[in-house]
Amino acid sequence: MLEKSEIREAIKYENDLIHQRLSWLGTFQGLLLAALVFGWKENGGALVYVISPLGFGIAFSIGVGTYRANKAINKFEAIWDKERAKKPAEIDVVGIRNRSPHLWWFMPGYFIPPAFATAWLAILIVRLFVQR
Repeated sequence: MLEKSEIREAIKYENDLIHQRLSWLGTFQGLLLAALVFGWKENGGALVYVISPLGFGIAFSIGVGTYRANKAINKFEAIWDKERAKKPAEIDVVGIRNRSPHLWWFMPGYFIPPAFATAWLAILIVRLFVQR
């Protein structure tokens, strides 16, 4: 069985990965949106066809990574919960957990990547069907 310190370190590692991935996402999305804005006037929006799939792909890829890291955290928390049930006086391995069955999806690691992916699809759809 894993020790409390090992579980805590594993959770910390997964959280660090989420932070790293969301930092990459913010950097990439900011650069791509800036490139799109600056290039829009120059070429009439044709750049949308290059940048939108790239922005969507990056958001989707990072979304998969953050989703899997969150699932790993849930797994480690479940292991700890089983161990903690044997000694209820133990403090938790993490701070306050999000126990809401309705708001878990609004956590940054779950929400931000699909939000960017959706935004890139919307930009592409607007370019293809609305703005002519």
